[in-house]
Amino acid sequence: MRSTRSSRMRLLASAGVVAAIAAVAGATTGGCNTDRGPPPAPLPNYAALSEEDLKARAAHADHEAEYELGRRAYQRHETEAVQWMCRAATSRHRTAQYSLGLMYEPGHPAALVSPSYPRAYMWLSLAAANGQSEAIEEKDRIAGLMSPEQIEEARALIASGSGGSCGAMPSS
Repeated sequence: MRSTRSSRMRLLASAGVVAAIAAVAGATTGGCNTDRGPPPAPLPNYAALSEEDLKARAAHADHEAEYELGRRAYQRHETEAVQWMCRAATSRHRTAQYSLGLMYEPGHPAALVSPSYPRAYMWLSLAAANGQSEAIEEKDRIAGLMSPEQIEEARALIASGSGGSCGAMPSS
């Protein structure tokens, strides 16, 4: 027992030395870690950006810009919403995944996609797995409306990685 306590004391003492060295090193470099470069720029307020700025950002795979473009197009009931949401969702943007899940639910007021419980379940499952808490309840709710065959189809879509495809657009 005594040797364990002595080992802990030595470890704490050496940790204190390391902390002191780090403090001195920080003081001599102005407090910043020069190996990491400058701090990252703050994220812009995407809701305040123009569509032109958002499209420029989306061209460089800015998934938040893709989502914002989809959100705006959705509010205008434009089919372009699905394309932008799909781009963001296939890049694991959980709010876009959740939004697509809602869009695919049969009976959704904006008929921007062909209704599909399996696709709705798939996108809601992906959103839930990525931390979108609202998606969990919604996924469970629609699962109660689905047939066993539809649930199996949804699980097959998830397992096959077909999340990269947003499915069929409505025929107009």
